[in-house]
Amino acid sequence: MTPFDIHSLLAGLAERRPVFHSEADFQFALAWEIREQTGRDVRLEYPPCPNERMRVDIWLPDIGTAIELKYPLRERRFEWQGELFVHSEGARDIDCYDFLKDLMRLERITAEVRRACTGIAVLLTNDWQHWKPPKPSDTTIGAEFRVHEGHEPPEKMCWSPKASPGSSATRESPIVLSGSYRCHWRNYGPLLKADRPRGGQFRYLAIEVRR
Repeated sequence: MTPFDIHSLLAGLAERRPVFHSEADFQFALAWEIREQTGRDVRLEYPPCPNERMRVDIWLPDIGTAIELKYPLRERRFEWQGELFVHSEGARDIDCYDFLKDLMRLERITAEVRRACTGIAVLLTNDWQHWKPPKPSDTTIGAEFRVHEGHEPPEKMCWSPKASPGSSATRESPIVLSGSYRCHWRNYGPLLKADRPRGGQFRYLAIEVRR
């Protein structure tokens, strides 16, 4: 077995699968890549806390590693090796909130679950506005939930008081992190030809949490 390296795994996966139909498609493909590259045992939708409904996307039982994935997209159509991929667009503020919530959940898992040693939160997207630094004048309702290149998320992040109930529905709770992290984005796969300009370059952000 080789040491676990999320960057090597994603580089290998990108050669075969530079684009996915959905987050579930990405989850299954990465789990398969882990099995192929490392020979490790893999679980999907694993409950690290038996008495709770919480699940992690990927769990590696022999090394106690939990992986959470997010796959927010810019609306584009791609064709790769004769296969068509049609992406619809989400809301960036919510995408970033959900990723940071994954990070917060992984901190809890590695702190409270004895067999959990490492957590990795991965955000893969073709939306450049996730990695591009915002303008100084940015005052959007989710401005605190930023994950752009070089950013260090603060300890506590909340929605703007201007956020309407519908904007943050089911996501009202603040994000509170105990660790310090710096966002560093990497290219994922080749530049793909899309039906509209831009959006053909996928990049990913991977943040590791250790006990």
